[in-house]
Amino acid sequence: MIPERQDSDIDQCPPPFETQHQDCGSNKSLVSSSEDISGSVMQGTNGLNSNSEIEAVSQVNPDRGDPNSLEAGTPGRLSNSNSDATVENVENGGSIDKSREQAAAKRPSFFQSIRIFKDPQFLSLTLAELAASIGYLIPLYYMQTYAIFIGLTPEKGALILGISNGAAFVGRIVLGLIADRVSNTRTLMFCVWMTAFSVTVLWSIAKSFGTLLLMGITFNMFAGAYVSLVPVAVAESFGTKEIASMIGLMYAAGGIAIWVGSPLAGFILDSTLPNLSYTPVIITAGISMISGAIFVTSWAYFHRRAERIEEVATRVNTSCSP
Repeated sequence: MIPERQDSDIDQCPPPFETQHQDCGSNKSLVSSSEDISGSVMQGTNGLNSNSEIEAVSQVNPDRGDPNSLEAGTPGRLSNSNSDATVENVENGGSIDKSREQAAAKRPSFFQSIRIFKDPQFLSLTLAELAASIGYLIPLYYMQTYAIFIGLTPEKGALILGISNGAAFVGRIVLGLIADRVSNTRTLMFCVWMTAFSVTVLWSIAKSFGTLLLMGITFNMFAGAYVSLVPVAVAESFGTKEIASMIGLMYAAGGIAIWVGSPLAGFILDSTLPNLSYTPVIITAGISMISGAIFVTSWAYFHRRAERIEEVATRVNTSCSP
């Protein structure tokens, strides 16, 4: 039952809810029932002194068709608000769920991802990673023992190795900045060829502290930069949409090669006993790095050709457009 309004309440009826009957002394005065607050009910005989209080108790339960019923709960509050904010949150949540479902549906499967190997650019980069990774750790693992082999003290060998590792830190930063300002493709090619040169030429002639230190600095500086620039090359060729899958496949091939390279070098070195010689080890690492440099060069060729084809297609579309 809806309690009848008392005279004390009628005297306090707020202006926004008054109707065209201005005589508040009549118990039959009407309360505005607009479309936004349709079916609102005045609660209690205690005077309501503000519009916010009247609005708080006049919301109708959206789950029921009875306009005279309020949602059960704490007096003066609705336990299940049908406000615009709630509706908006629900709609936003639904849109987020739909977007996630669409993203999951568009995500390529494993077999769809490996089809990228048909692309000559990706195949060239993967073969470069595979070939170069075979010899990547050989200088790092055998540089100190080689220093002892040519007559240097273990302390000097450790010093050469430490300075060389510091050069890798510098090379990643400096050559990365150069790649941003010049060209990532040219910088990547320069780094991989300098890495091959340091292993094939400088290591083979390193017979003193100075030449071995030069070889170590050159190798680590350019090899470290090469490792950092390979993901940039992938993004430059294919974009960033599926870059995680592509880099994962490439590094999987490189990881297998790294796992094979160092034990292979140790086996080759042991095969030279009793006349120990590092020449076969240096040749193995050099062939690995040169092969990687050749594949990087082939990637640069295919990448440049794809860019030219895209430029020609853009010009044709521009000329044909009205």
